[in-house]
Amino acid sequence: MIVATAALVGSGMKRKAPAPSPVHKKLTNVEVVCLEAREYRESLVLPARIVADRRGDIASEYPGRLLEWLVAEGAEVAERQPVARLDTAELHAQLTAATARETSAEHAVTVAERQLRSAQIGLDKAKGDLEALDIELQSAVADRELAGREHARIKALSDSGIGTGADLDSASNRLTQADLGEKRVQDAIARAKTEVESARAMVAEAEAAQALATSRAAEASAGLAALKIRLEKATLRSPLSGRIDEHLLDPGEYVAPGAAVGRVFDLSHIRATVDVADRYVPFLDAANPALAEYVAVAMPGARSDIRTRLVLPGLPKLTGGTHAGLDLDAEIVRISQAADPASNTFRVELRLPNPGAALKEGLIARARIDYLVYPEAIVIPLKAIQVADVGPRVLVVEEHSERRPNEDGSFSVFILSRARVRDIEPLSIRGDNVLVGRGLAAGDRLVVQGGKGIIDGEEVNVLVADGVLQSARLRDSENIRVPPDYRPREPDAGGDK
Repeated sequence: MIVATAALVGSGMKRKAPAPSPVHKKLTNVEVVCLEAREYRESLVLPARIVADRRGDIASEYPGRLLEWLVAEGAEVAERQPVARLDTAELHAQLTAATARETSAEHAVTVAERQLRSAQIGLDKAKGDLEALDIELQSAVADRELAGREHARIKALSDSGIGTGADLDSASNRLTQADLGEKRVQDAIARAKTEVESARAMVAEAEAAQALATSRAAEASAGLAALKIRLEKATLRSPLSGRIDEHLLDPGEYVAPGAAVGRVFDLSHIRATVDVADRYVPFLDAANPALAEYVAVAMPGARSDIRTRLVLPGLPKLTGGTHAGLDLDAEIVRISQAADPASNTFRVELRLPNPGAALKEGLIARARIDYLVYPEAIVIPLKAIQVADVGPRVLVVEEHSERRPNEDGSFSVFILSRARVRDIEPLSIRGDNVLVGRGLAAGDRLVVQGGKGIIDGEEVNVLVADGVLQSARLRDSENIRVPPDYRPREPDAGGDK
């Protein structure tokens, strides 16, 4: 027995002691997501006040008393449809008097026209008499000249002793009568000219009387037309198609010129007015050719793309949460050219169809205005960012292999996950999401939970990846046993090992 015991001890001393088990280090569990490039839009979400696309006041141009309403409050009306009437009893009396004045003025015009025609006839007669006297004067002048030549001939004969004194006396008498005849005609011409001037004065007077009568007739006609227009406008009409909001005056009340007696709202379309800060307004003018150039230089990867929507949140539920709201497409129709002096904001108006005319003026909603789009953006959760003295940074998990030798000459390959620190440049924050400009790329595995206290290069355990719980694994089960004669291949062109 002693010999056997000694043999067993000797054989045991020759056997090698088993290799100690590797010490397991407790790793920090983390959750990661694999980043993918996706579309991201820069947006403004601002309170908006809804107003009617068109609204108009029902008003009278003339004073009077409201006689009756022709449509009820809340009724649908068409453009130019009669909606109310003023009391027109006094207007009808004025219309009767104006009609009589117009008739009298027309008769006066008729009389004046007849007087003018009579004066023109008298002028024409006086002109004709003057023309006849001119002809008669020419004849008298010719007779005087003939008598003068005859008197000169007979006087010459008488002076030579051939003619007799009786012949000379007869010739002198004829010359005297011819002179008197010419003078009588000249006197008649002078009187005829006076008559012509008198007739012209009468014509001018008749023309003035006719013009006055015509003017008074036109004035009477204009007054009558004005009364007819006023009478027609005593029927108040809707300025536009829409719905009457309320009656501001009751029948019997006085209507002042220009004062509203009712209002009409066209709610087939609505407008939403928002106040936009000055630094965002240039991004909303898509027609500006300098905008695309500025975006390309100052915001790489982005482009201008304006989309607008009006959002009305749903009502609260009794059991918690809210009902579904409304999200309606809209368009920008107006951007004010001057800022409000008090707030230094610009008024922007959105226009959109009103479904079923359900939205009323004065409702408060939210306007969402997308003004930039990043087609290939890297967006990460806000909770993944760590703030350090050097700036914002995140952790990403990188996997690599590690070879460890075994007792039998083989070796094991361990797949290890290590955390790496990345400095990032946040560009925009919307809710719980952050747009990253640099520092990350598609395919990176971003740590979103469990990263507190982890340092660069620290080995971690990925417990959840892309929302999927990973199966628990021990370090020893992660290794891959490799035979002693294994040689790793050279990296291929793609860099895989």
